[in-house]
Amino acid sequence: LITFGTENSANANGINSLSGYMEVAATTGTALVNGFGTSLVSGEAARGTLNQSDGYNAITGKACCVFFVPLDFTTTAYNLNLRDKATGSNILKGDLVLPQQVITGKRISTAPLAATALVRDIDLSGTLSANAAGLINLNNKTTSGTIKNLTVDVAISENLGFFHKASLNGTAASLSLQSQDIQWTNNVSVAQKGWWLEFSNPIDIGKIDPTLKVDIPKATLNDVFTQVSAYLTANPVQCGSIIAQDCLLGSAIPVGTVDLINAAHASMTLIDLQLAKQDFTPNCYGTLKFC
Repeated sequence: LITFGTENSANANGINSLSGYMEVAATTGTALVNGFGTSLVSGEAARGTLNQSDGYNAITGKACCVFFVPLDFTTTAYNLNLRDKATGSNILKGDLVLPQQVITGKRISTAPLAATALVRDIDLSGTLSANAAGLINLNNKTTSGTIKNLTVDVAISENLGFFHKASLNGTAASLSLQSQDIQWTNNVSVAQKGWWLEFSNPIDIGKIDPTLKVDIPKATLNDVFTQVSAYLTANPVQCGSIIAQDCLLGSAIPVGTVDLINAAHASMTLIDLQLAKQDFTPNCYGTLKFC
């Protein structure tokens, strides 16, 4: 085990800068993501609903049917709750996967990392208004549904100061000083001029569980609504086969289950995550923090 800095906190105090090469072993983690609206979990604070009027994209699709012909619809307003399907919490959960990847450079202080997040099933509920076929207004209808298999490509710009420990597991390491770039025998990287540190084999940084909850950027949610719209165009909302009577005359427009397993991935960027599993015991004396 190798450790860096004084403590795992919101202040970056791990690796100041790196001149060298290391591979981060593949790992996983869980991110807590702020949802929207009220929570069904006792004592959990309510959050604001997701409102189209706040600059989010309209949801489009088809409603079935008027004399067996689907009608195009576009939402004009919505106020939605997004909750974790399993718990009813307005805190969503995303299962992170970070593949093995290289961190290398000269005097770098930030590492670009790429991960994917599979958001666990989202329960969608609330009210919406829509226009169908450009003629029919459907106002203040309740709606409900489930969004499954939402995958997000996550670009992480991570300050190396949040790296505090790594399990080397027998990884070969070398520290060299050279006057010019050189490929040392048995090393993976080309050592650049000056000091160069190489960990030849992948190092284990543990699970990547962000300490703080993550907000979903508006651009990412708009990506999601684009995917939802594509799904509802290919899989129309079921409103009754003759005159769409369930939606026209009833009080609800049921979205149903929207399975995005084959949809293009949404994307988002995260910056400088404090990682819960990077806690460590400093090798310090008493109250001194000199390590």
